[in-house]
Parts: sequence; structure tokens; C-alpha cells
Amino acid sequence: MPERDYMMLVITGLNAKKEKLYANDHKRGFEDIPLHYSFHRLLEEVEELKAEFMKRSEIGIDPRTNYAALRAEFADIGIFADMGILECDRKLARGSQ
Repeated sequence: MPERDYMMLVITGLNAKKEKLYANDHKRGFEDIPLHYSFHRLLEEVEELKAEFMKRSEIGIDPRTNYAALRAEFADIGIFADMGILECDRKLARGSQ
């Protein structure tokens, strides 16, 4: 089996998320986001991705699919997942299980 390029996957996601973070820099920061907030926002973003995808795929993949919009929604999901990971890491560093 060929070796997987994990870094390509990580860097691609990182770049998309960084673009979204800079575009939304005027919004509340992530430094003090509670875990439950990250979780609920992640679920909301999944619903937004689903809505964006479904409006384009009712008859299958449409050549007019807005991949930029899909990419942005995937990036939002990743950002809220990262916020949850950050909060978990903070709790683990303080000795929580």
C-alpha cells in the first residue's frame, strides 16, 4: 500500500480554515469558547453544509455545484471541531480525564 500523504490533507484543511478565520476576524474570538458552544455550532455548520449540498444534488452532482461554498462550509465545521479539541486539550492539561 502506498504511503498516505497526511500532510497534504492537514495543510489543505488548515489553509481553508485560516481563510475563514481571517474573513471572520471581526467576530468573537475562540480563546474562551466553551466546549458545549463548539459542539452546538459544529452541528449547525453540518446542517448548513447539508443544505448547501442538497440544493445542488437533488438530481445528482450538478456541474454548477458551488464548490467554493461547500469548501467554506467544510472549513467552518473544521474550525468548530478544532475549537472543541483546543478546549479538550486545555482540560487535559489541567488534569481532567
